[in-house]
Order: sequence, then structure tokens, then C-alpha cells
Amino acid sequence: MRLQEFLEKGIRYAPHYLPDMNSDHLPMTLCAMQGLGATNAQMQQFQAEYRLRLRTVPSNPLSAGWRGAVGNPDEYYGLMLYLREQIDRAGIKEVVKEFLPEFLPGLALEAFHPIIRLGYAIDFDSAAETSAALAYLITSYREIPFSQQQLIDLPLALTEQVDVGAQLFKQERFSKRMIELVTSQNYPIGMASFETCANCALEIYLGTRDFFALHMVTATQAARICAQLVDPQLVMTCLTGAILAAHKAVGSPEFADPKPMNASLNPEHCLKYAWACLSEHGAYGDPRYLDEIKAFREMGLIPKWSALDG
Repeated sequence: MRLQEFLEKGIRYAPHYLPDMNSDHLPMTLCAMQGLGATNAQMQQFQAEYRLRLRTVPSNPLSAGWRGAVGNPDEYYGLMLYLREQIDRAGIKEVVKEFLPEFLPGLALEAFHPIIRLGYAIDFDSAAETSAALAYLITSYREIPFSQQQLIDLPLALTEQVDVGAQLFKQERFSKRMIELVTSQNYPIGMASFETCANCALEIYLGTRDFFALHMVTATQAARICAQLVDPQLVMTCLTGAILAAHKAVGSPEFADPKPMNASLNPEHCLKYAWACLSEHGAYGDPRYLDEIKAFREMGLIPKWSALDG
């Protein structure tokens, strides 16, 4: 089997699995593995082991027009099929251009996973994953504030959040804290460049080794890929607010001094992070990305074959 076949088979699974409703990382990890140099046999072995935790998505058609699926996870499968029909007719690029801009403000929802999946889908040219990722993004969507007019100094804004200290949240889960920021009208806005966002995301992860800070790095890489097909300024705006919001959601931690690597990360997050590092190094040339990949290899967190030419 090849990557596209793996991804086609993957659309049978729900975006979340039980008991904790964690996000399905199988398609993202398979793409990362191919990008890092895995063989088909290695990807097939990973798929066979990982899919045991997944659950088949109920195959319900759309109950009404596609707009009835906005913010309604029960409509995920029907919307995915609808989007796949549109992709088969018009192509990945046209469908992403049509549907993504309206829902970009919600890129931090679901702990960034829909936008990360979409970035992989575009990067690896998968019709199946594009339809699944867009359906995930749209059915989990809710209104998020943003402003394309407000250029900000993102490092300074993050420093100010550190100085203010941790915000008190009623919710424990990261994804629910993001929603709480919206409902309490504390969701930040602003715009910074992709390179600034990438640098800040990496520095937050290096300086905290927080599990959700890792998602800031992978989401920033995915957002940059998505911006190849839609208005880059809109993507930068939504991404900047998301980084600020995510930093708040993890407690507005100080991150000036790099911390030791977290050796307890699971394989799917290690592989995703390593691919993001390789991709971002290609975009910006920051040697810290390659240092991270090397350290992950040396600690056995990713296989020895991963990104050997990186």
C-alpha cells in the first residue's frame, strides 16, 4: 500500500477516539512518516497498530444543506462526503479556496488538529484527507474574533502575557479553555508574520516542553502550507491570535530558557513534530529545527531513519 491508499482507508474513522475523545493522529502521522523517509512497510505496520484504538464514524448523510453542518460534529461524515464530491469535481485547490477562509478563525479549536490535518492534506495532495480535515474544521467551528488591521509585536505581546501571569480557567482541557477565552471575551487578536509566529511557537515549546505548545509548532507549519491556497494575511491574523490564545491556555508560562526534551512523548507526536521541524527548517533555515530532529533521533523518540538528509 502507498500513502494515498492509507489515507483513503483512513476516512472511515471518526475524528476522535474513546475513551477520552482524543484526536485521530493516524493520517497526520502517516504523512509525517513519508516526509521523514519511512518505507511503505513501516507505514503499514504503524497503521495496523494505531488503527486498533480508532472507531468507525457513523455513516450518516447530511441532514440538510452543508451549512447545517457548521459547528455540528454529528454531521461530520455527511459533510466529508459532500466535500469529497466537490473535490472530485473541482480539485483540492479550488475547494480549499472556497471553504477554508470563512472557518480559518477557528484554527486553534480542537487543539489545532483540524488545521494540522488540512496542512498535511494539502502538502501531500490527498483528496481524502482534504475532505476529512475540512469537515473536521467546519463541524467543530464556532465564531472567533480576529482583526486584520492590528499589526502587533508578537514577542512583546507574549512577554506581556507572561508578566500578567496565568489566567484562571474553569476548564481543564486545552480545547475547552480555548472556547472559554472566546466566551469570556479574552481571546487575543493581532497579526504577525509567519516567520515571527514560527519563531515564537518554537521558542515557547523549547522553553516549556509543554505538550500543547508542541501543537503550536505543528500548527504554524500547517498554517503556512494552507496559506499557499488562501489569503496569507488572513491566515497570519488567525494564527497570531491562536498562538497568543494557546499561550494563555497553557498558563502564560515563561519560556526564555530552553528546557530538556520531554522523553515521554508518544510516537505520533514525535513524528509529527519532527516533520514540522524539517518543513519549517526548509522555509526559514533556523538550525534549531534540525537540532530538535537530531536530539529526537539520539533519544530514540523517532526512528534512526527519520530525516537523515535533514
